[in-house]
Amino acid sequence: MTVVPESSYIEALLGELGQIEERYVDVVEHSETYYSNPNRPVGTYFIGAADYSWKASDPALEATGCHCFVTSVAGK
Repeated sequence: MTVVPESSYIEALLGELGQIEERYVDVVEHSETYYSNPNRPVGTYFIGAADYSWKASDPALEATGCHCFVTSVAGK
């Protein structure tokens, strides 16, 4: 007798990724960036440096981001 799984691996993976996305959307929507290109000073160049950086966030947003990370890693 062949056992058929309730959902395929790809369906389970997509479900988990959807849950992770839902948790992170709020954090990303409330985060801000600013232009911080380190190559602006004359004579100093960083190859591959990012042009933008994250602005400082309030403690509540940081706590939410940490909670999202921990629950994502723990698989809850």
